[in-house]
Amino acid sequence: MRRRPLAAALAFCGMLTAAALTGCGSGSSSGASAPSHPTFMYLQTDGSQSYFVLEAAGAKAEAARLGATVKVSNENNSSSTTISDIQTAIGQQANGLIVVAPDSTLGPRMVNLAKTANVAIMASDNGFAGSDGKQVPFVGIDAAAFGQSTEAAVARLAAQAAFSRDEIQRRDSAAARVQALLYDTEQAQFATLDRLAKLHAARDKARSAEALVASCTARDWPRIPLRGHALTRRGRARQRLAPPSRGAARRTRAAVREAGS
Repeated sequence: MRRRPLAAALAFCGMLTAAALTGCGSGSSSGASAPSHPTFMYLQTDGSQSYFVLEAAGAKAEAARLGATVKVSNENNSSSTTISDIQTAIGQQANGLIVVAPDSTLGPRMVNLAKTANVAIMASDNGFAGSDGKQVPFVGIDAAAFGQSTEAAVARLAAQAAFSRDEIQRRDSAAARVQALLYDTEQAQFATLDRLAKLHAARDKARSAEALVASCTARDWPRIPLRGHALTRRGRARQRLAPPSRGAARRTRAAVREAGS
């Protein structure tokens, strides 16, 4: 985390040195001197990212130490905003421009604007060149070297963990299979819960129908003894229900239909 503001401070020092050597303008004579309290505009592609936040903080801190001022502008990765802010900074008499270019093809136009206004310009993080193909002063991260060092660090950690490339691929494949199995299991559980809900609903309807039938039976189907029926060994006469009346039968059928709907 300490390297990020340090890189920004170095970028600012490089800009300040370039401005001092050129008299804060590419068209000034070699005997010109830098202003006593120069102002620099730092244009960043995305000022909301933590990297650029730290970079801007480092530039401002180094500027204060050297008796200068750095103003930061967030371009939101917009080429048109970058050009507009460069023009605004020039109009506000900025002594130098530090630009994180959203697109290297903007280089010729940005360099031309700075050169016409006799304002020093340098690149930060993303390099760019003028119309003559000459790169402007640049300070920032070497992306290629950073990628190579990251690859070496990952390879070193993998070796320490004793995981070969085949082993890593095997584990990734196993993890993918487990994830797919978990998904299938989850879907099966959802289907089971849906079936249970339907069974509970059907059971509740059946119970409602049974209760209605029992209610109608209790009112209209009196239990009467059947004549001539033989007695059991325990001496008790068996009984059975008499046929219901027509009205009771109609009410029962209606109740059953209502319960099943």
